Amino acid sequence: MTPDSQSGNPSENNQPQPPSTLVTPGPSNATPEEPAQASWAYREEAGGSEHSLDPIGWTASEYIDHEKRAGWFLAVAGIALLTAAFIYLLTRDAINSIVILVVAALFAVSGARRPQILAYGLDSQGIHIGNKFYPYDQLRSFAVMQEDAFHSIQIFQFKRFTTPITLYFPPDQEERIINFLGSYLPHEVRTHDPIDRLMRRVRF
Repeated sequence: MTPDSQSGNPSENNQPQPPSTLVTPGPSNATPEEPAQASWAYREEAGGSEHSLDPIGWTASEYIDHEKRAGWFLAVAGIALLTAAFIYLLTRDAINSIVILVVAALFAVSGARRPQILAYGLDSQGIHIGNKFYPYDQLRSFAVMQEDAFHSIQIFQFKRFTTPITLYFPPDQEERIINFLGSYLPHEVRTHDPIDRLMRRVRF
């Protein structure tokens, strides 16, 4: 076999060509852009059916524990007695006065209760709080609320006459939790209602 016949062999001439045709500036520049576009489009789809977010779990108090000294309970008792006396003088109905005193007593007992430490969890199915589970299809939206020096999250349900579900969390996980919920629920901007503001003012 002569050198001319070897150079004419198509199997040997084509071997060095594939690497030179695959390594071109076009594909190398386009490769890193495609994942970035896909990731950004995924974040915008708040109600998508496919999610790859890892579940999040943490423990936190079920509500804010405001310290209540003896003066707080004396103030509740004094206001309850004055209100009950005023109602009795106005209506001459002892039952209404007794109801006010009972409500004040329950209010004081509830204020003295210490909050429990609950396990919170978020996954692709819903929200876990202690032994309760709230699927996303029963939840309408969420809002980030200011709680003194830190934040909490309130979850609003589709059912009427239901109180919002409140999530407390470590500050270092706030951004991750908000981003996770934003992938499944709409985010609203809200402020505390008058009852919440009153409870915060009386340090309940």
